[in-house]
Amino acid sequence: MSIQYYSNPKGTKPGLVFIFSYTRYFKQTLIREGSSIDRDILKNLFRALGFQKNEIHVKEDLPQRDLFICLNNIIRFHGYEKYRSLWIFILTHGRENDFLYAADAPFHISKLKLILTSDTKWMGIPKFLIIQACRGYETDEGLKVTGDICDNTSDTEEATSVPYNIPTTSDTIFFHSTWHGFTSYRTSGGSPFIRFFVENMRKYFYTDDIIKIFTKICRDVAHNFSASAQNRPNFIQLKQMPCFEHSFLYKLHFGRDLENKRNQCELDRYKMDHKNRGLALFIYQKDYTHHDKMCNRDADGDVDRLSALLEEFAYKTQIEIDKTDVELKEILKNVSKYDFLDHDSLIVIFSGHGLNEKVFLKEGFMYTNEFWDPFTTFNGNSLIGKPKLFFISACRGTMYDKGSFGEFRLPDDSIECINESEVVTKFESDLKKPLMLPTKADILAVFSSAEDYISILDKTQKGTFFLIALHEVLKQIVDEENIMDVLLRLNENLGKMITKDLSANKQMSFVLSSLTKELYLSKKKK
Repeated sequence: MSIQYYSNPKGTKPGLVFIFSYTRYFKQTLIREGSSIDRDILKNLFRALGFQKNEIHVKEDLPQRDLFICLNNIIRFHGYEKYRSLWIFILTHGRENDFLYAADAPFHISKLKLILTSDTKWMGIPKFLIIQACRGYETDEGLKVTGDICDNTSDTEEATSVPYNIPTTSDTIFFHSTWHGFTSYRTSGGSPFIRFFVENMRKYFYTDDIIKIFTKICRDVAHNFSASAQNRPNFIQLKQMPCFEHSFLYKLHFGRDLENKRNQCELDRYKMDHKNRGLALFIYQKDYTHHDKMCNRDADGDVDRLSALLEEFAYKTQIEIDKTDVELKEILKNVSKYDFLDHDSLIVIFSGHGLNEKVFLKEGFMYTNEFWDPFTTFNGNSLIGKPKLFFISACRGTMYDKGSFGEFRLPDDSIECINESEVVTKFESDLKKPLMLPTKADILAVFSSAEDYISILDKTQKGTFFLIALHEVLKQIVDEENIMDVLLRLNENLGKMITKDLSANKQMSFVLSSLTKELYLSKKKK
């Protein structure tokens, strides 16, 4: 299947860059070492990539109010049509549950995401939010790799004219230096995440697409970095796993010659020729009689369509219907103990009610991270180094997305942290064999909607917008296709779907990735 690209019209400039760097904090004597190094190499990177001096802006140690004023002014900037992208970097301290620190107070990352989608001026123009900060205090000792791992409905309508009304939450990428809940490392010489970001962007910015470059950055940090602290025996060769989430509709390539193969980013492929393709676990919740104010769901069509299609891809399917939280946790625990040594991958699909990062079951609820945690937490796991795919079709809030016809182009808390002077970073030449991977590596989680937004049910087809669209793009795979390209088509198709009975609401899925290689899906040869 052909993939569309974000347009690159002549006369437009690559983008605008804003770097918010924090070194000092009110009522804190501790200086955030290395932040100025990260700031400077980012400035030099974008100058080297051809951005003009007046297109690269640096803001230092802003209090929360000034930070939000500045961000709101950026997103309301009237000269947006001259640029192909918007880049915002936040270099600061962070803590659990995605709180970041301004100079005077912490704030939640959701405020930044809301600002990025609050104005239609930048609709259809890729927007980047890249954050170098801790997301908790957990440390990751890594997992040892073993084995060979390398290598349309009556209720909906599609617009046929261009431009069409697209969801307001589309065209964004959020790139985190570490996985949720974990530490992000930094020394007086800067942070490894920013180092690898700069190295890969400098090499491939004009020769490859952004999602592939970001996957390469994830791979480099996961494979080629570890951290140790002097005089701390429990702080030896600890790992870090960056991840990014996006709602892109198309590929983004800053070079004009898309066929130029010179100096393109080289990524290994996941090995997808084991004896067995893998397990596809479908978890379907339809009985909500034990929950007040929750109606039962009829999405039988999703189960029938996807289970049949995944069998064409040679996945063994397992369907679990109407489980309690205790039952489902036990099921996931048991599946995690399977011997996947001769399997390519794992797919888990959930369909049910949800709110924020919870999904509701026949009785009780689970957090979404509890779907993948059982497959990432112990060394005996035979899925280490193999792709683990999760598709979550559930509401993540109560907001409705009406879309926008923007003129877009198509195709008082203390900061606790490790003393940076104790940290010694180690790169590829220092690592011992066998390879140790971060525990959260090689995860792909696709959410049916953006944070805080509803997920739409299509009663006519007895399914959900998200899983109907997923079925369609998977069905279109003839030979083999990169999963990231499949998900771009999923977002594009989902962005065109519209409800008639809910005042023409829209929906946009979000892709969360810590994949470290390219994943190609194909129907298994018989």
